[in-house]
Amino acid sequence: MKLPPMNTVRRDSVKGFTLIEMTIAVVLLTIVIGNVYWLLQKSTQAMGSKNVAYDVDTQARRAMDRITMAIIGATKDDLMDPLGQPNYTSWLNYRESKGLNPDGSNILSPQQRIELTAVQGGEVTWFENPGVAGEKRVIFTKNIPPFLKDELVNGVDDNANGVIDETGLAFVLNGRSITVYLTLKRTLPDGEVITKELHETVTCRN
Repeated sequence: MKLPPMNTVRRDSVKGFTLIEMTIAVVLLTIVIGNVYWLLQKSTQAMGSKNVAYDVDTQARRAMDRITMAIIGATKDDLMDPLGQPNYTSWLNYRESKGLNPDGSNILSPQQRIELTAVQGGEVTWFENPGVAGEKRVIFTKNIPPFLKDELVNGVDDNANGVIDETGLAFVLNGRSITVYLTLKRTLPDGEVITKELHETVTCRN
């Protein structure tokens, strides 16, 4: 019996990937990568929405604090309600008490006003000596929509707060008390709308 040469190596056939198998692998890998990217994108958008919602909430609360602190020291007799019924207004004139004269009368500040303005879009603006020489103004906050959250211009109390067709900043006067309604609204690049509505009632100390 003749033996094979010592240097002869037996080879088994080795099967490689076919073109179809490679195509399937590439497609599956693409799908996996696409799904991972989609999840990361959604997570980023959700985090962005959450951050914006927090910013809007913080902005609204700071603006409300500034408004209420400004008017809590107002004197009731110097509050000017420019609209009367339906008992709300988008601007409020007032004077603050700075102390008492020897005769017991109030020492009053210059005329002041808090108003919903639209110079750069909806803004809450504070004025001192509005409309006269030397007028001062400070923007308390921006991103105020024309009307309060859930309110439409239709003569109906859409948001069931007892006021009809109120604006994005609205003051409701009731004796010595003033209820302030405030809405902030911001639209994200993807079209999602973040809205925050606050209301707070303060009573004039004077």
